[in-house]
Amino acid sequence: MMPPMTAPETPDTARTFTTIGVVGLGTMGAGIAEVFARHGYAVVGVEKDDEGVARGRRHLEASTGRAVAREKLTQAEADELLGRITFATSLKDLAEADLVVEAVVESMDAKVAIFRDLDAIVAPGTILAIGDFLGSLPGEATKEPVFGLEAKWIPAELRAQAELSGATVVERSAVITTHLSQIVTTYAARLLGREDVRLLTDVVKRTHPNVVDELTPALLSLGEVQRVLQQLLEDGIAIRDLVRIYEALSLKAAQTKDVDALVDAARTALGPAVVAPYVAGGTVHVLSFDPVFEQRLLESLRHGEQGATLVLDPVTAQTIIGGLAQHLVQAENHNIRPVLVCAPQLRAAVRRLVRPAIDRLAVLAYPELSGTAQVRSVGVVGGERNPVLTGEQPAAATTPVPAPTSVAMGA
Repeated sequence: MMPPMTAPETPDTARTFTTIGVVGLGTMGAGIAEVFARHGYAVVGVEKDDEGVARGRRHLEASTGRAVAREKLTQAEADELLGRITFATSLKDLAEADLVVEAVVESMDAKVAIFRDLDAIVAPGTILAIGDFLGSLPGEATKEPVFGLEAKWIPAELRAQAELSGATVVERSAVITTHLSQIVTTYAARLLGREDVRLLTDVVKRTHPNVVDELTPALLSLGEVQRVLQQLLEDGIAIRDLVRIYEALSLKAAQTKDVDALVDAARTALGPAVVAPYVAGGTVHVLSFDPVFEQRLLESLRHGEQGATLVLDPVTAQTIIGGLAQHLVQAENHNIRPVLVCAPQLRAAVRRLVRPAIDRLAVLAYPELSGTAQVRSVGVVGGERNPVLTGEQPAAATTPVPAPTSVAMGA
């Protein structure tokens, strides 16, 4: 069972923003409200009338109910989450909100009217000063939420003084938007509901009707398509190119409905887009397994209803996680964002092993690195007795990652 959500990893920032307003409680708006509530924020959901409020409440109760049924939440945790959300039909109830998220229908007139009204209701905020010489400025010390830099929330009227002291000044809205983006990206898979998938599919059908007709409902149900798209989002892969994804799914679904196989087919079709977010300066930095140990992982691979998994004893599993975490921290201390690469057969199972403990570590298959300008290794992880086989500092790591052909691909 998934543990209850805690506050975000930047606690000082989380204490500063305690109340979140969400305007519009449709499928997406209700999903956003749920994500914030899961993070411990108080949420005020606003709809235009009581009917809209009731509809939004039903969305939230249905979503948390599914989470309870799947044992992702206990009933007590679901009740606590819903208890953090209050409902209103007036924007005036957002006067004390630290952040307001607009999620209304795609009407520019409606959006403009909402922001005009909010501008007159919400109290003016502070600004974030980032730098090393902030001691003389009044305000609340914190950490910049993206890079963890020393910062301080200061009154907006002290902007000029902060800039004169050498600080970088960022508007509150920019800080919150970045933080919100991280949260929404993390839970994008949960925000993607069945109705959202239907709407996206309808958009594709307008320009590529044959692509959609070949896929759903002929080969896959809308629910099965949703599972694939959710898995791609959980892997940090954008689903903007739905035409390419749907074409790949049509070809693979004619052979199998295994979700892992369908996801791999979509990833292959997306090609360089899978690795692109991790390429910096023409280079992708990687962690990998020792080839002998990788063979052992291949032999421990099992397939079941929930997809591919690794059958490992607890000591081996914990050793893998510990070795990867050690290398990851070393790399991040050098401003490097590595990925873990492994044999294609292992990718899905390794991701399931790694995700609960090191969610930020992406797992790619060797072929997904093809076309990358340069690949540099920042560490190789082995077995129980020697979990970390290379401990060089990332800045000096130039060892090429093992090519796919150098890894034993036994059963």
